[in-house]
Amino acid sequence: MGNASSFLKDLTLLETSNHGWTEKYLDPKTGKHWLKYMIDRDNGRYFNLMLLTTKPTTDEIIDIAFTSTDYDEVEGASHRLFIDEEDEKIDFRPAVIERLKKIYISKLDTEAKKRVKAIILNGHLTDKTNKREIVGKHFSEIQKDVDFFNEIADFATQILKQL
Repeated sequence: MGNASSFLKDLTLLETSNHGWTEKYLDPKTGKHWLKYMIDRDNGRYFNLMLLTTKPTTDEIIDIAFTSTDYDEVEGASHRLFIDEEDEKIDFRPAVIERLKKIYISKLDTEAKKRVKAIILNGHLTDKTNKREIVGKHFSEIQKDVDFFNEIADFATQILKQL
């Protein structure tokens, strides 16, 4: 938070939303827009910054989460996937789960385990709540979505137990 707080001093606040949990800034030197958001929305423990302009694709964010050696970047990328899902209805879970299924947990070193845990926790992969639209859907379609989120949450929970 020290680096982010220092960086924010040179930015211009443009907008506050989510009851103060999210703030948009402009860097007057570069013209780039930044988003400050709480990492732990439930407790408000700390915030993160992410670049909004020239936003990375979902696949690029997933790659960052799985390959970055910077733990803060792993947390930020994983949480951004969750925020994009909530705010823009971008489905990231199938791609992340496919990547997780290819990992042999028993062969991971401590840092890699920490990364996997961060991806699961910051991406809220253990949350069983159906994040997909239900209006206009038949009950069977809604149930299919519910089953999808339950399966992912159960799989993520199993990985956490293995870690």
